[in-house]
Amino acid sequence: MPVHWEPQDIADLLQTCIEGETDHKAWDYFECCEIIEPKLENIRLRAINALYGPDWPKYMKSIETDDYLTQEGKELFAELVAEC
Repeated sequence: MPVHWEPQDIADLLQTCIEGETDHKAWDYFECCEIIEPKLENIRLRAINALYGPDWPKYMKSIETDDYLTQEGKELFAELVAEC
């Protein structure tokens, strides 16, 4: 069942990823739950695809560290934050 997220909550979560301080519990929820609002669902899917899609090496260094986004990943997430 799709869930409700506030745009600012998504922006804040994505910003923590950029800063290397990911809230993993919130990320897991974000990753697993479809969002009711189509615009925000599109942002969610783009973020997930960047990290787990076929181009993931372009966006992610290693999931083993908190600072796992590459520079391109940080730029993409910053764009997604702006879209929130």
